[in-house]
Amino acid sequence: MLTSGYCKYLHHPENEVLALHCPEGFDLTKAQKELAKSGQLKENTEIQYSKITELEERYHHKMHVAKLNGVVLSIPGKNAGQTIIESAKEDGALAIVMGTRSRSLLQKAFQGSVSEYVLKNADIPVIIVPKKRK
Repeated sequence: MLTSGYCKYLHHPENEVLALHCPEGFDLTKAQKELAKSGQLKENTEIQYSKITELEERYHHKMHVAKLNGVVLSIPGKNAGQTIIESAKEDGALAIVMGTRSRSLLQKAFQGSVSEYVLKNADIPVIIVPKKRK
């Protein structure tokens, strides 16, 4: 788990953590238009939004339990790697700590890897925590 690895090896009490989630497939502009037109989200958009909110709540809880000072944000974007780098710059981050997810070689070939993109393009140190193998 990313938070336990971070807490065990890297965290200092004075650190502030920005837990950033870049949801795939959530179109913020579309959601805003739906709200503006009808005052509510369509069912598919509502389901996606609910999943994002649940994830934010889980991470907020994990941060609270681990006594990490900071915030949890979800920022939809077409390029998650670019969104992560831009958010780190805006917040004056000293480093980016991120996990990986298991993807097939075919998926990596066509879609690339967010962690690879961040590693190659960030101007600050990037620490990649591999997914725990079962």
